[in-house]
Amino acid sequence: MRWGRVLAVWLPLLLVGGLWGAWQYRQYRSYQALIPKQTTCLIRIHLDGLFRDVGLNAFWNRAHYDSLRHNGPEGADFRSWPNTGASMPANLFLFQLPHVQSEIFPHIYFGTLQLTDTAAFTTLLRTHFAMQIFRGGDEPAIAVADRVLVVFSADRACFAVSLRKPVQDIAVLEEVLHSLLAAEGHVPVSESAFRDIKHLGGHIGWQGRGRRAASIRFNAGVAKFSLTLPAVAAPSLSGGVPDFPDTNAASFWLNGMVGDWLAGKRLDFGGYTLHGDSLLKHYQGSMALEWKGTVMQTDTMISYDYDADFVMQERRELVERPVPDIRLAIAADTGLMGYLARQDVMDPTHHLVNRSAFPLFRINAGATSRGYMQWFTAVQPAALPPSGEGDGEMLHVRIDFTRLDSQALPVSLSPILGILDSLEATGVMAGETAQEITGNLRMKNYRINSLVQLLHAGRLAEHL
Repeated sequence: MRWGRVLAVWLPLLLVGGLWGAWQYRQYRSYQALIPKQTTCLIRIHLDGLFRDVGLNAFWNRAHYDSLRHNGPEGADFRSWPNTGASMPANLFLFQLPHVQSEIFPHIYFGTLQLTDTAAFTTLLRTHFAMQIFRGGDEPAIAVADRVLVVFSADRACFAVSLRKPVQDIAVLEEVLHSLLAAEGHVPVSESAFRDIKHLGGHIGWQGRGRRAASIRFNAGVAKFSLTLPAVAAPSLSGGVPDFPDTNAASFWLNGMVGDWLAGKRLDFGGYTLHGDSLLKHYQGSMALEWKGTVMQTDTMISYDYDADFVMQERRELVERPVPDIRLAIAADTGLMGYLARQDVMDPTHHLVNRSAFPLFRINAGATSRGYMQWFTAVQPAALPPSGEGDGEMLHVRIDFTRLDSQALPVSLSPILGILDSLEATGVMAGETAQEITGNLRMKNYRINSLVQLLHAGRLAEHL
């Protein structure tokens, strides 16, 4: 009887201790993954944490996950995954580095995987990711898709993933992946310049050079994120964050310099060019944006038709349509409008942004009180709300997705906007040279894991 009590007490403790030890060992082993010494930024995907949290969420919400599997688009079963043929580490690392094709592929991330079954891995790439597989005798195999390239041998795979649709065939990166497969000049993550990424927390962590880092955690009904960026504080023109109305669909406030984003940069869009240094000459440290709802604008619809003599005639018709009621106010001197006019972005006679520079809808421009230049879609400008007490916030963001008018937005965004409730973020200075931003992206469904909801909505958007 006494031994029974001892076992009843110690067995659960030993089991928990064993699981914790195995978890910690997997974490340790994952940070022995090799990355090139010339890596410029690193992403950590906490696979063990994602599998645990999504798995537990699926266990407690079986009915919802079953509906995703049966009613969602192909591949919407989040509870099962085919045999990958790869050893899944506790943390998967993606990295960027300079290479011979860096200018052509600026948004490429690389990564490596240890393989346990090349046949299963090949099947996974071909059937689940619809990739074309090429083999060349004793040479490493190559798998190609629009945005993914994989080069793999019997026990190791190197891959490249493009975050945007590449301008050239991604197969051009084959030689880069062959060099990564050799793993020459690599160091473990735990000994690299990015070893502090293990302290970021969250399911996804990102670390760049300098004081640049970010992390995100996908909980049930909410995604929590944090971001650290270099920044220089600027004194607010009057007080702190404006007292934005709760009825706003979106509110944004920035009190600080944007030199790191604009200095020395050239902004090209639609045949127009703006220079960051020229913009900074006029910028005076603060900007605010309000999306108040929807406003009607009158546009001229031009069509062509043939008359009775078969001569083409131009027909003009005035049409009213809803557009977002947006007001962007920037603390700047009056020279900013002059610079935009010289670059042909502004029409100074009618105080309008040229439609060829921004064709979606008409944007008016003018000056308001308190030293702000304002761009707006309504008929008249409006003064900023009075400022609240200075509380040290350098950034304030709030979006109420339930107040956004879907008629004024692209249809492809409907699945994403349909699941979102609100976004809130604040930024404060961390010392004198960095800004820390924290926030929450809340879903309407507070029971289901936020990553699962976002992935499912993304798949629905692809089918529109």
